[in-house]
Amino acid sequence: MVKFNTHNNTLLIIYSNSNIDVIKGNTITNFSDIKRKNITADKTVYNVSFYNEFAYLATGFGVVVFDTDKLEFKDTYIIGNSGAYLTVYDVARNADTIIAATQSGLKSALLNSNLSNFQNWSNVSGVPAGAYNIVEKYGNYFLANYSSRFTSSVK
Repeated sequence: MVKFNTHNNTLLIIYSNSNIDVIKGNTITNFSDIKRKNITADKTVYNVSFYNEFAYLATGFGVVVFDTDKLEFKDTYIIGNSGAYLTVYDVARNADTIIAATQSGLKSALLNSNLSNFQNWSNVSGVPAGAYNIVEKYGNYFLANYSSRFTSSVK
């Protein structure tokens, strides 16, 4: 997967083994943190979205935040019930809210809360339960793709 951050002209190349190359100017820097992470969960990076300098990586275990200005990982959000790993297929945010499209529904949290605490993430009400694989911010709204036939094997 190749994603470009227009905020600071940074290119992310994410390989199927979750190894990441970041190209900024004429410099290529490798980040193998997710690939090397010693966890039993799926380490696949399913999608990347940007908000200013931050890249939000939707992974098989949660959300990983990467700062494309400082070239460093900032945080990891494990958002499943009781702090369990949860496959996140996409992430979107605005100035105050972050939404994750997951295998078990849409989950949201306020950005001014401790996002590392799974208890601050809640299921979005008023939408069908089930898997969502895409979420996008459009104007003042979040749009999401739901499919009752969607399975975790779709990337």
